[in-house]
Amino acid sequence: MRWNSAFFGSPPQLYGWVCSEDRHLGAALKGYMTASISISTWSAQPYVLLDCIYLKPIIRRMGIGRSMLMALREFARGQGCQEIQWQTILSNETASAFYSSLGAIPVTKARWSLRVE
Repeated sequence: MRWNSAFFGSPPQLYGWVCSEDRHLGAALKGYMTASISISTWSAQPYVLLDCIYLKPIIRRMGIGRSMLMALREFARGQGCQEIQWQTILSNETASAFYSSLGAIPVTKARWSLRVE
């Protein structure tokens, strides 16, 4: 039920893209990307928050991740957003090199989490 309202609510809270073998229903999923739209307190401007991007290892380094992020860039423009933000762990050197190749710049900060059990 949560996925249904997150993806298909009005307006959606979560957006998703998939990468599959072909365009037929039932095609094998090869990767996905999810994002949401948020607003910055500091700039009072909306931005796209890339929550997750994943490609199966066998299709990495084929330009698909770049294509997915370019699709996200177009989505951001269409939503009136001038920025995309995301996080990755510092030890993920492969991801860091990929993001740098896109022209992305790292923003160093600590992420905190507080359980609300």
